[in-house]
Amino acid sequence: MTTTTPDQPGGEPAQVDQIPEPKRTAFDRITARREGEKKPIIVPWLRDAAERTQIVRWAVGYAWHVGLFHLVRLPLYQWRLMQRAPIGVGQTVKAIGSALTDSEARPLRRSAVARDDVKEYMQLARERNARIRHRAVAAAAIGFAVLLLVLLIVFAAAPALRWLAGEALIIGFGVAGRSRTTPLISKATTPLHIAPVLRQDAVEVALRSLPSVLKKDAALEWPDPIIKDGPGWLARVTLPPGVTAQQVMANRPGLSSGLRRPRGCVWPAQGPEHDGDLLIWVGFQDIRTARQPAYPLLERGTTDAFAAMPYGTNQRGSKVGITLMENNVLIGSMAGQGKTSAMRVLGCAVALDPTVELRIWELKGSGDLDALAQVAHTYGSGQDDETARGCLEDLRAIRAEVERRSIEIKKLARKTPELVPNNKTTRELANRRDLGLHPMVVLLDEVQNLYSHETYGKEAGKLALDIIRLGRAFGVILIQATQRPDAESLPRGISANAGIRIALRVMDADANNMILGSGMYASGIRATEFTPKDKGIAWLVGVEDEPIVAKSYNLDATQAKRIGERARKLREEAGRLTGHAIDQDVARAEDRAAKVDLLDDIRQVMSDQGVGWMWNASAAGALTALRPEAYDGLTADTLGRLLAKRGVKTRAMNRNDPDGSGRKNLVGFDLEDVVRAQSGPLQEAG
Repeated sequence: MTTTTPDQPGGEPAQVDQIPEPKRTAFDRITARREGEKKPIIVPWLRDAAERTQIVRWAVGYAWHVGLFHLVRLPLYQWRLMQRAPIGVGQTVKAIGSALTDSEARPLRRSAVARDDVKEYMQLARERNARIRHRAVAAAAIGFAVLLLVLLIVFAAAPALRWLAGEALIIGFGVAGRSRTTPLISKATTPLHIAPVLRQDAVEVALRSLPSVLKKDAALEWPDPIIKDGPGWLARVTLPPGVTAQQVMANRPGLSSGLRRPRGCVWPAQGPEHDGDLLIWVGFQDIRTARQPAYPLLERGTTDAFAAMPYGTNQRGSKVGITLMENNVLIGSMAGQGKTSAMRVLGCAVALDPTVELRIWELKGSGDLDALAQVAHTYGSGQDDETARGCLEDLRAIRAEVERRSIEIKKLARKTPELVPNNKTTRELANRRDLGLHPMVVLLDEVQNLYSHETYGKEAGKLALDIIRLGRAFGVILIQATQRPDAESLPRGISANAGIRIALRVMDADANNMILGSGMYASGIRATEFTPKDKGIAWLVGVEDEPIVAKSYNLDATQAKRIGERARKLREEAGRLTGHAIDQDVARAEDRAAKVDLLDDIRQVMSDQGVGWMWNASAAGALTALRPEAYDGLTADTLGRLLAKRGVKTRAMNRNDPDGSGRKNLVGFDLEDVVRAQSGPLQEAG
């Protein structure tokens, strides 16, 4: 039966093999050739302040290292030059003698003699005599000038000049006598290996070296030539019928062996056309040694929890971002492969959005996330039962908060449906403090210690699963990390409902699929192929349409602390500091003010200013001026917590600023409440 298809809507059917290819216009051909990709006018790293700073710092550090390296070895270089100077003198004398005797033309004269060509020989002899005469005159003049210069330096010059002249002779003759195999100067660095150009025949040899994938006489097609693609080459191959790109991806070690490239340079992937469309990207350098740009938010910048957060770079050096909103994250690997660092990168990113409420439970007890404690609403670190119980209680509170938010969203959907078109938290709703729908991000590190706990594990697993299933629409996100991805330590429902999976090095296919999803190992998405040197490198699923490889930014504890301090300042300015972060300040403030009475001092500053009420911010400044040694660094939020502990109620007070700058709505308190809390007689202000 002949297969037919309409030639055009409403037209007569035409045989498939008779339908002509659509014609390409001149505009199509010109734009495809000229504007396939517009390269940036200015090199990208010059516009990126963080990357520009990193490169300048590297250049300065490199210059310092090279300079110091050679400075230390100057005596060695001097000794090498002195050893080779006599050889250089001999070679110099030999070169001068050869020039004066016209030795370069000697083979021509011998050839003329051997051929009995008298005419040619006489011509060569005359040219030799003229050349020698001219060279001898020039040599005599130069020699006489050099002799005078030497005599002048020896008998009339200062000692320093004589030393410099001697060094110049040693260096000159030492360089002239240098060995062609042994360098005079040692190398201060060892350059990274840069791979050679990728050729089509090399790719074909590599593919045919995979007998489990390709049959002996299987035909390969090359729809496009191999091109340079970023810091590497891209080859596109159409595999034989029945062979899939996933089969090649599952044999990446064999492919890299066939190409004779490091495994970290070779990355096969599924092409866009069909299952037999194979893309092979081969990098100039192994991903583990390639230079990685600096963390873009290290010195400045904020984030938006509803947009992509910086995570790292892929094998092509392009930046990789992760959108956390409406996605829960699961990170898994063996111990020491960088999962906590990956969590730290994400934690630092969300901390720079002052609307995010961070809840952190580091269940290893190493303090890897201590830098973020200063902005956390709840925080715990340890393997003990008390920490596990605290985490469980926090999960209960988060589960209740998810329920409250769902009710709030339903109310908003009925009253103002335009605010919640999809019954989900939005940036606009998160900015409204009265609704309490701000993003809440929960970091659970070494979560296997919680889920396998004899007393608290079962309930914690159920609560976490409920939060993962229900909370993402309401701005509640769980980021979990584990080094033991098995059914006992990580309930299957939790791993199955994580929208984003990050797998660093794991040992077997079961762990690989437990983190990345069922069937990933068979598809060639294998975190088992990472080596101990591939720290920070992971497969990411759910970040883009297809799984990708990325290396997380390397943020150490000191850098994370700087980011945490900046995030804390952002929260203080926005009045978003809550929970544990304020409790730390309260404890420090109580210790410093232990020898004074807070309420007495407040009544004094109110009396001095003649007011019957004050905003917390104004009172904090006045107390600091009154007793700097006791109140230095006191913030409005901390003062509010201290007042609450003493029984003084604070509330929003929409009033005119006493300094005449206008009306403001800030948190404050009345003198009456201070007196009532102090149980003392009311003193008239002023």
